[in-house]
Amino acid sequence: SWNDYSTPVSIENGSWKIIARQTDKAGNVSELTDPMSIVVDSAFPSIVDFTVSSPDGNYKVGSKVQFALSFSDKVKVASSNTSKVTFESVNTPKATKTADVVATDAAGQNTVIFEYTVQEGDNLQGIVLKSVSFNGFTDTKGTTSGTVNKTDKTETRAGIILDGIAPALTMAAPAMKG
Repeated sequence: SWNDYSTPVSIENGSWKIIARQTDKAGNVSELTDPMSIVVDSAFPSIVDFTVSSPDGNYKVGSKVQFALSFSDKVKVASSNTSKVTFESVNTPKATKTADVVATDAAGQNTVIFEYTVQEGDNLQGIVLKSVSFNGFTDTKGTTSGTVNKTDKTETRAGIILDGIAPALTMAAPAMKG
């Protein structure tokens, strides 16, 4: 059906074909235009994967462990963003840590990286990925994410060791004979 639009209109997400004709002040009606197909997509990209991206190994003080949050489309993260990944140790007592988001380049990327820097005193013999919480990511269309807390996927990586314990040197003096 034809509608008379002389002001901007809003249309819902989806695929649309637009055909137009014009009527001048004298009442003359133009031919129909060729159809123009458009897709309206204002939804924020969906999460595709959430994983520990660093390889198994022994990470000493100052080493970085990375986590990857992948989306169905490119997203951008400002350097001031405070989003976090939460993980904990496999060993007991449990130690819970958080990794910080790393800003993306201006063009955006499909995978956002979070990093944790091993601290002095860390002693995690394997890690369990628990959750990601983010807010304020922007996709390439300008849509901004709300606050998202994803806790439905965990990943255990027994081969990632966070070793922030300095080696201790113990010495014993030989017994004197005498």
